[in-house]
Amino acid sequence: LFAYLGACYLRLNKPEQAETTFNTGLSLNVPHVDLFIEAGRFYEQNNKLLQAEALYSKAIALDAEPDKAWSAYAACLLRSRNYQKAIPALKKVIDLGADTDGFAHANIGYCYQQLENLEDAEVWYKKALEEFPECPIAYAHYGTYQAVHGNMDEAKKLTEKATELSPNDSVAFYTYSSVHKFTEPHTNTAHYEALAWSPRTMIDDTIRLSFALSKMYWDLKEDEKSFVHLARGLSL
Repeated sequence: LFAYLGACYLRLNKPEQAETTFNTGLSLNVPHVDLFIEAGRFYEQNNKLLQAEALYSKAIALDAEPDKAWSAYAACLLRSRNYQKAIPALKKVIDLGADTDGFAHANIGYCYQQLENLEDAEVWYKKALEEFPECPIAYAHYGTYQAVHGNMDEAKKLTEKATELSPNDSVAFYTYSSVHKFTEPHTNTAHYEALAWSPRTMIDDTIRLSFALSKMYWDLKEDEKSFVHLARGLSL
């Protein structure tokens, strides 16, 4: 009950009521997978990643719904940039058969790339695109990989595909903006603006969107808008 009530408050943008509800549920010391996961998501949204990670670990320890618990835990490790721990967690998600959209495959590649293991990164990107040809995050991350190697035409093509597949994805737009020279606003600019300013958007997503919009407006010589987004991204 506390898990679902707290989640409802969170979706209604009532963070104080959500926090009170989650804390009340947790204080009862009654183990429940959904309570740990939903409370973890609340802490993630408020950039309290260590608290979120601890709650996801408790969900995993229950071993009641391991696919759900490991998926949430792995995603949290990615957001906290703990790439060494994220790789085995993401592989566990795959072993459980819980990677239904390629998220785990693509992000294993991303983790290896961040750890400068480019050979394994490419292996996992290719595996992700082979098994999940509609996975936007795979196109986005593989696009940045190609940019690192100076293959800018390929990088632009891959990141553009990512934005087409998932217009809501901050990673897709961020990677696209980083390799693309804007001569006109992106067709989804209004949508990205709304996401960037929404209190329901995760902080790391808000940061990526802010920097991406800043880059776009800078290319378009709309300096004031560019600085607003840049300042916001740096302040979070």
